[in-house]
Amino acid sequence: MSFSTTQSTSRSPVQSLMHWFREHLRGNELSGFDRSEIELMARDLNISADDLTRLTAEEPKDISLMKQMMALHGLDYDALRQDFAGVVRDMEVTCSRCIDRKLCEHDLAHGADAHTCDQYCPNSETMKAFSGA
Repeated sequence: MSFSTTQSTSRSPVQSLMHWFREHLRGNELSGFDRSEIELMARDLNISADDLTRLTAEEPKDISLMKQMMALHGLDYDALRQDFAGVVRDMEVTCSRCIDRKLCEHDLAHGADAHTCDQYCPNSETMKAFSGA
């Protein structure tokens, strides 16, 4: 199955929640919640409590690079998010953890192809599966 590319500036539910957390819970304010409350919130998002804690403490990392990478594979972020929300959420978390962000930024800015980016992108196999490559 493949999806065509389109432009969108909308946020996924996970992005919206992370944005809210960052706006309202600056720094280490999740420390005001006990571990069981953090685990419940994380379970609702289908991520680990450790991921929730880390993601809310980090500086915001938008997913524009992931959207660009998906476009290289001929994928439509919004269509995938609508039909496969859990998979896209996992991809967003994976992208937020990526250690090759600078390389990704560089390659995408300089017109690298999908094959080049697939050499280091932790989401490449998922994107290839969706694109049928």
